[in-house]
Amino acid sequence: GYDMLRFESAELEKEVLSGGSCIAVPIEIFVPTRGEPIVTAYSFCEDAARRVIEKFGDDLLSDKALKYTDGEFKAIAENIGYRHDEHENQMILEYEMRDMSQLNKKLIRGDCIKITSQAVLSKLCENSGCDIELEGDGDVMFAVVGDGKIMSYAGINDYTDDVNSLEINVETAEDCRRCGYASSAASALCEHILCSGKKAAYKCSAENAASSALAEKCGFELMGRRYSYVCYKI
Repeated sequence: GYDMLRFESAELEKEVLSGGSCIAVPIEIFVPTRGEPIVTAYSFCEDAARRVIEKFGDDLLSDKALKYTDGEFKAIAENIGYRHDEHENQMILEYEMRDMSQLNKKLIRGDCIKITSQAVLSKLCENSGCDIELEGDGDVMFAVVGDGKIMSYAGINDYTDDVNSLEINVETAEDCRRCGYASSAASALCEHILCSGKKAAYKCSAENAASSALAEKCGFELMGRRYSYVCYKI
């Protein structure tokens, strides 16, 4: 049958065991919208990971399953010098936009501009009281601008594990929220990414209702939920 357990790279595991990493993730659970769940763990956590799978394989992200997971991995983490931060939310919703058919171009406002110059961006930031930078040549950002100020912007966060996918992030000035600015900037950036032949990815906390609503408004499809048991070096 299907074995949902995968192992983290030996190199990364070695770095964690030597204490060379500030963060350790002894187990990570991804439950896709369609398809089989994937559980990734360090090899020395195999027994604990298999107990989690055996007990909660049909509902790995339920409150009961996550409480059990914490019970299994808390001591393991502390034994290697790491501690789980139970107050930090680590349930992430992962979205994707693959082609133009998902994009709602009507969301893109006329005052949404493309920014490729750090000089232009720096001037806008000076007026807006924010601090944003382009990451070298080829980086691009889209922003809704009014009176020389950035009301909302969307930028490329980082390459995802899939080299054909770019993850975006969106920020909006506090007094400019719920005005359609964020969906405009995000949609404009998604259009740019899709036209370049790549997919757009978006992630947000499962507790951030406004962020998940933005993703759905723009036309992103929910691909799955990911829980990472993140621990910090003691």
